[in-house]
Amino acid sequence: MKQPISFAKTFIPLSISIGLFFFYCWAQNGPTSTAKNDFPPFYAAGKLVAEGKLFDVDAMYGWHQKLIGGVVQNGMWIRPPFYALLYEPLALLPYKTAYIVFLAVNLAALIGFVFLMRKRSPTIALTCSLCLPVLLALGNGQDVAILLFLFALCIHYLDQGDDFIAGLVLSLCAIKAQFFVLVPLVLLWNRRWRFLSGGSTGAAILIALSFYAGGPHWISEYRRVLARPDNNQTSWQMGNLRAFSDGLAGGAPLQFTLVAIAVGFFLWMIVREKDLGAGLGLALLAGLLISPHGYMQ
Repeated sequence: MKQPISFAKTFIPLSISIGLFFFYCWAQNGPTSTAKNDFPPFYAAGKLVAEGKLFDVDAMYGWHQKLIGGVVQNGMWIRPPFYALLYEPLALLPYKTAYIVFLAVNLAALIGFVFLMRKRSPTIALTCSLCLPVLLALGNGQDVAILLFLFALCIHYLDQGDDFIAGLVLSLCAIKAQFFVLVPLVLLWNRRWRFLSGGSTGAAILIALSFYAGGPHWISEYRRVLARPDNNQTSWQMGNLRAFSDGLAGGAPLQFTLVAIAVGFFLWMIVREKDLGAGLGLALLAGLLISPHGYMQ
């Protein structure tokens, strides 16, 4: 019988995959190597949060022009205000230096995700090396790897029996809250009260930080930015039910119907699932499908 491949060896294809991807990007001298991708809004948010203009679209696009000589499509700040505070110190660095630091943090987060998930899936590194969205997230200047790491860290603390800490970590996933809308229902169904307590505590802290970062009117300003039509100009590129609905020209009624069916179907599977980890996985998959905003990465 063949011995299973060691976990360390699975890092080899992942390293090769990432290395070849960045070499290709460097050779093409495209958006990834020139930092003309989705990173400008993150850097600009670090500047604007200090100026109290986080949701000022004109100010955001003004920074795009300064940084890359153009405007990033769909490049408004659509994250909660508290998250912008993390980019305030990064924005003190020169733009290209900050970009390198950002990429390094995301690579570290991806490695952390693989490390935390190694026992559940010994070939997780090999899987990531074949996963195009992972590479696109890095190349597009996105922070999806950070979200992966946070969710894996939450699962890790759950496995350790530290439900309160797991809830605190899960609350940080509010940087893309649209993907986690069904997670509280999973916790309620499984009666994980300490998990809910940790998540509620973390949410309260993050809301307070959002008022600090975005000011007293940040909720209305945030909603106004999210409601802008130019915030989702390329919905056909999304891999969710919104893209399917728009492709059929069904509009809001068809999208609402599809989302309702999907929520009902996934809730049916969740209540039948006895394993909490699997239930959270189903909730996350449902979140990806029903989210109004989510591109390939």
